[in-house]
Amino acid sequence: MSNFSILIKEAKKDGSTLFYNSSGLKKAYQLGVKHISSAEFLGFADALPNKDLIIKKTFLLVDFENEEVIRIQKGSRIKPIKLENS
Repeated sequence: MSNFSILIKEAKKDGSTLFYNSSGLKKAYQLGVKHISSAEFLGFADALPNKDLIIKKTFLLVDFENEEVIRIQKGSRIKPIKLENS
């Protein structure tokens, strides 16, 4: 298991909610990381008419491409990337 996967599992153990913002990853599903589009439904964000999200609660955003975990603060604005249809 890579150090990055271990970092994600440790963050989940701490009770942190993790999201990702890319078109869809098997690895995210395997690690239990949710797509950012579910943030509104889970109460972490409000959607604007243009589909951007205004963050209501702090959470961690997993960047699988750069292998980083980024803290997203309340009040931030994010443009979600759509999931690809399988």
